[in-house]
Amino acid sequence: MTQPPQEPPPWGHYPPPPGPPPQSGHGMKIFGGIMIGGFATFFLPLLSLGIIDSTGIGFGAIFVALLLVPVIGIGLLFGEPTRRWGIGLLIGWAIVLIVVGGSCVAIIASLNGSL
Repeated sequence: MTQPPQEPPPWGHYPPPPGPPPQSGHGMKIFGGIMIGGFATFFLPLLSLGIIDSTGIGFGAIFVALLLVPVIGIGLLFGEPTRRWGIGLLIGWAIVLIVVGGSCVAIIASLNGSL
């Protein structure tokens, strides 16, 4: 019922050595994209409001500023070297929109009772 002991392979027939070590993680690229995407999503519309106020351009510049980050992020997804940066930009954009949107809802809800 037991297996007989196996002999080692003959001299020179050992398995090949392992391949090259795996590449380091891409976590810092994604984290950098999250930070850049988050800051850009928050500050580009504020910057466009300042430009609108000083020059009198229409309010469409705010929507362009809000859509600039995801458009760049989607564009970065197509290249293999920049894919992680694009993922990070999109994650940062989504996080900031959720947080800022939730804050606006909370502020509006708190003002509703005092009006």
